[in-house]
Amino acid sequence: MEVKSRSLELIENYTSYYGCVFFLSSHKKYKIKECIFDNCSFRTDVVFSQIENCQFINCNFSNRFCLYPSSTSGLLKEIGQLFSLTELDLSNTKIAELPIEICQLPSLTHLNLSDTEIKELPKEIGQLSSLTHLNLSSTQITELPKEIRQLSFLTYLRLDSTNITEIPKEITQLSFLIHLNLPSVP
Repeated sequence: MEVKSRSLELIENYTSYYGCVFFLSSHKKYKIKECIFDNCSFRTDVVFSQIENCQFINCNFSNRFCLYPSSTSGLLKEIGQLFSLTELDLSNTKIAELPIEICQLPSLTHLNLSDTEIKELPKEIGQLSSLTHLNLSSTQITELPKEIRQLSFLTYLRLDSTNITEIPKEITQLSFLIHLNLPSVP
């Protein structure tokens, strides 16, 4: 099925959407399959519990884009196409490695990786020039890359419940940082 230029409150599987505006319930977790979203706009928080064989082409997300544990397979490599994405919540997913494609999202301001199996951040994390909030709490991360200093607008950084034993001196170059949660020291 093909849907063009409409305001919608739901997503139907096996559908191609062109130029549509979505006003989805933020209290619902959507399972979508075999959908194409081309030049679509999502005006509310979007929460997916499953995404299977879908494409997002030139889409705009006004609010949060959340993925829940079963939804990450296959999508994370394509997430770099979501240029206007501002908030990405991958908390409580089973991802063990942050795809470099996420580091190419120029509008991303909030990245939540808490309670994931991520062990390290790629050096490309420094490319997230708009990032203001980074939550790494309850991850397996043992150190921060030196490129963290390039996150010049970072105001909020959570490192509690990580395996970080030494805070890099580059943290002192984050002049806008006002909230820092550190791991507890035994």
